[in-house]
Amino acid sequence: MSAEPEPGAGAVVPGAGMPLIETVVLGGYLGAGKTTLLNDIIRGADHRTAVIVNDFGALGIDQHLIERFDGTTVTLANGCICCSVADGLAAALADLNEVRPRPSRLLIEASGVADPSSVAAYAHRPGFHLDLVVVLVDGERFAAQVNDPLVGDAVVGQLRAADVVVINKIDLIGPAQRDAVEAQVRTLVADRPVIMAEHGRVPVELFDLPDRFTATPAQPEPGEGTALLVHGLESWHQQWSGPIGLEALTRHVNHLDSGVIRLKGIVETDQGWVVVHRVGERTTLSDARPVEASCLVAIGHPGAITETALLPERR
Repeated sequence: MSAEPEPGAGAVVPGAGMPLIETVVLGGYLGAGKTTLLNDIIRGADHRTAVIVNDFGALGIDQHLIERFDGTTVTLANGCICCSVADGLAAALADLNEVRPRPSRLLIEASGVADPSSVAAYAHRPGFHLDLVVVLVDGERFAAQVNDPLVGDAVVGQLRAADVVVINKIDLIGPAQRDAVEAQVRTLVADRPVIMAEHGRVPVELFDLPDRFTATPAQPEPGEGTALLVHGLESWHQQWSGPIGLEALTRHVNHLDSGVIRLKGIVETDQGWVVVHRVGERTTLSDARPVEASCLVAIGHPGAITETALLPERR
């Protein structure tokens, strides 16, 4: 019997050499609105999206969308697939990594009592890339939950794992309570972005930024861009041809207004192509394969990007 190959010595890694599946973890305590948000994303998806959930029944998938159901996976008419964690999250990810055509995006709904950071750790497996951890809080019940000796630590712990926090159900509370909840959340998450939401409605741009990379490139002059108002937030995008200085790009992105919630893109620099990823005040850059044109996309509060646009001037 031959020995199994060591990793890197002939072993076949599922998904190797293929685009990574951008993974978003959706956390939040019981009743925060995660399922409502997932349903909105599934119904509105126009590209290959996968969703991993604990229970299909709780998700309430529209029966008219279902094409096939094999016990652990539901395939939908719009190309989305939903997998359960009946055999564990690791098994669900392994199965998903074999699916063809390959999903471009994965959303994992963490259990209402789970630590999102533990779930996010699975997204570092081969074939996947952790893109974002979003944690929802119930704006109506948040103060009581934090002060509850049985659940308070869990609620606060979930917030610590978040890249972006969504305060949901603000339509159920008055302005004074809304301000108090926002202030309490901000004391717990420091400078991480906070979004206010009603009925679990979050701009799809928060999740769909990578899709803009394949858009037909425009040729704006430096300092120009386009903006679109969505759900009280603005999304911007900008595309161009030709390299810009890596140091100038890094400096510019690091000094964007704090109202920019998220920025992502692929950019040609004088030192090669890079993926730019900024959430709140955290910026990361990594090597990228060349694409047709450089592109940066952002979402944030109105006025956060004005005349400065998304990229520095090319000198």
